[in-house]
Amino acid sequence: MDRKLHLMWDLETQDTVPSAIVVSIGACVFDPNSDFIAEKVFYAVPNRELQELRGRTSSESTMNWWATQSAEARAVFEAPQTDPRRVLVNLADYISQFNIEGVWGNGSDFDNTIMASFYNSYSIAPPWKFWKNRCHRTMKAVAQSTFEGYAGVRRLGTHHNALDDAMHQARELQAIVKALNIKV
Repeated sequence: MDRKLHLMWDLETQDTVPSAIVVSIGACVFDPNSDFIAEKVFYAVPNRELQELRGRTSSESTMNWWATQSAEARAVFEAPQTDPRRVLVNLADYISQFNIEGVWGNGSDFDNTIMASFYNSYSIAPPWKFWKNRCHRTMKAVAQSTFEGYAGVRRLGTHHNALDDAMHQARELQAIVKALNIKV
């Protein structure tokens, strides 16, 4: 079977603008046209203080939102942190192992835009081309407008855990592609 591999990632952040401090990154490689999700995934918690020194931002409204999330989701704030430059290099290495045709985020102006800004903060070229940007949120909207009562796929893992969210979004996109009977 000839797989078309795509990357789905999810970010947890301290702001909602491109300069947001990245709390965690979860990513998986998958084929949207089948049920294949690669076993090797990526998860990292970049050091927030070092990001702040680079001018990355936090907002009061986002931090207030975090205070309302589950203890499981908020546990990321107690997790060991890694030098952001190391995280970005490791993520680029992860992506380079695959021939990625599309890079999916949950919002046309959120995950991919923040990641491009994050790479630029460290003067590292993003490891994907802008024309590979894809929007999972748009695909969900198409499914919801096409299928009355569309409820998505069964949720596994912790909401607002970046890796759990990325895996869920990949499974959901696979279900949407199958339901719409399209190829991505």
